[in-house]
Amino acid sequence: MYIMTGFDETNEWIRKTRENQIEEQLYATKLANKESTAMFNVIKRPRCGKQLVPSHTIDKYDQTMLTFITETSEMFNILNNKITELEEKIAKLEQ
Repeated sequence: MYIMTGFDETNEWIRKTRENQIEEQLYATKLANKESTAMFNVIKRPRCGKQLVPSHTIDKYDQTMLTFITETSEMFNILNNKITELEEKIAKLEQ
């Protein structure tokens, strides 16, 4: 049985990127509502004020690139599942 496993690192990157985005949204919401942001890791920058330090240190791309990578990864997983399904059908026919 042939299984492609080239997207493990990509899937991990997508997961970490989503976690960072959720953290950024939560931080922005708490700032807008004037709630405590003590639970976040922030650094003070001259002229910029406080800046959120993301939980995961990963390459960051714009939304278009993130969408492309996510959709490509999902397509890869669908194709991988279809290949596995077809291989199982072929194996049954050979018996």
